[in-house]
Amino acid sequence: MRWLAGILAFVLSIAVLCFYRRESYTSVCLNTGETRETRVFGPFKFHETQSTPLSRLLAANGLRNTNNHAWAYANGGGWILGRRRYCGMGNASSLSQFSLNSPDVVSTIRQLIAYTNTAEVEKWLHWAFDPEVAPHLHMSVFDVDQHTNQQDFLTWIQEREIELLEWQAIESNLLREATEKLKSSGASALEYHQ
Repeated sequence: MRWLAGILAFVLSIAVLCFYRRESYTSVCLNTGETRETRVFGPFKFHETQSTPLSRLLAANGLRNTNNHAWAYANGGGWILGRRRYCGMGNASSLSQFSLNSPDVVSTIRQLIAYTNTAEVEKWLHWAFDPEVAPHLHMSVFDVDQHTNQQDFLTWIQEREIELLEWQAIESNLLREATEKLKSSGASALEYHQ
């Protein structure tokens, strides 16, 4: 009879732990382009990895090892005692919408694979996996499907590259100017933003 009470106490304590703390969050692999849903119930953690259109393209062309992951937090939330306690968005939250699942970005990478070399493809993949650049990349390549032959595509992609480099230079200059202004004023970062 004692052993039954022990088993019941163990099962009850696990149930309380699972109810006490629940979390779920999404991560994005900055190497393969896959996403991972993680669910935490008390001491138990479950992962489910999902492919994306970009990750399938990279795997099919042998550009990424699907076992080599670099996970970055995208979004999620958690509960304690049945009440929502927190939610948040991570740096990688923009990647799912603007790169991994974007038909235009995937089509651009597909044509880069067909018409250019590996170094060129990797340069564009670097931008596709950069949370700061991905939204601009997405907007820049919206008309990719209009460029169907190699020469037209290569001319078009060079123009897109110039746009992205100009955007990065502008962002870099704005950041540098803001930092210099902040340093010269002697104000704290909090005071600067108010």
